Amino acid sequence: MYRLFNIYIPSGWHTPRLSVCHLYLWLASHRQTHHKVKKGLTMEENELKKILQKHKEWLANEDEGERADLSFANLRSANLSHANLSHANLRSANLSNANLSCANLTKCLANEATSGFWLCCPEEGSFTAYKKCMNNVIVKLKIPKSALRSSATTRKCRASQVKVVEVFGSDHGISSHDEKTFYEAGKVVKCDNWCEDRWQECAGGIHFFMSRQEAENYGR
Repeated sequence: MYRLFNIYIPSGWHTPRLSVCHLYLWLASHRQTHHKVKKGLTMEENELKKILQKHKEWLANEDEGERADLSFANLRSANLSHANLSHANLRSANLSNANLSCANLTKCLANEATSGFWLCCPEEGSFTAYKKCMNNVIVKLKIPKSALRSSATTRKCRASQVKVVEVFGSDHGISSHDEKTFYEAGKVVKCDNWCEDRWQECAGGIHFFMSRQEAENYGR
């Protein structure tokens, strides 16, 4: 067997008389096809369902079960509502804008690169935030230390109570959600239907953003 340009040629072929045509045909019959997974592509819905089903079987200690490894997966905007992701590997996954309402994420594995997983607002203490009301009125809020706070998989957050610090564009703001909650400087606004499920983004709570720019851009 001869070696030509790092390609092994059968000994029955005489390389001095080897034509370009022969070489091309031989390479075509021996080439191998390699499939590479392209990073950043959104995972197909059917593929995700198979992984979740295998994970469900793994949690039930079934022989055919397999622990879900979704590390580095692009799950942006995926519908994962009611999914059981307990003990799943979500390291470096992209969960931005995914629907995780009523999902079980007990003891799942996540790291600092798991986007959309961590709270967008401070976990404790008081802080300043901004809310967009009807007619593009912006309300500056103070979230008190005692307030419950939450965020799902987007930049929008919610709190159980807020204090209005300042109103921009009017002397008051009116909620664009229920069109009746009133915001004016100095007023404390409380939510009477707070939802404990962190992953339900549009659930009960006073919604806000951490920056004024985000609030202004909301709904555009």
